[in-house]
Amino acid sequence: MNKSIHILENKESTRIAPEGRLDESLSPQLEQALARVDESKKMIIDLKKVSSVTPAGVRVLLNASFQQKSGGFSLENPSNEVQQLLVTVGLESLVSTA
Repeated sequence: MNKSIHILENKESTRIAPEGRLDESLSPQLEQALARVDESKKMIIDLKKVSSVTPAGVRVLLNASFQQKSGGFSLENPSNEVQQLLVTVGLESLVSTA
């Protein structure tokens, strides 16, 4: 599976959509993309095309949730496997159900 990150920005939010396994090789790319997000905008990480998440990926998601306080933060579209991991590590409250 390809590993890439797609970014879509508008006035209110930035949607970041990683693709592939969120592991030691993709996590640094995601971190760099997240660092460029305007803190006043809502940050959405779309997990639809993420096949699995390793501890390195969990760390990036957790750090992003702490850093993006003013604009808001959510995770969207996790697969069942990724959703189970988010529940296991206590990040399920960050998953948007809208």
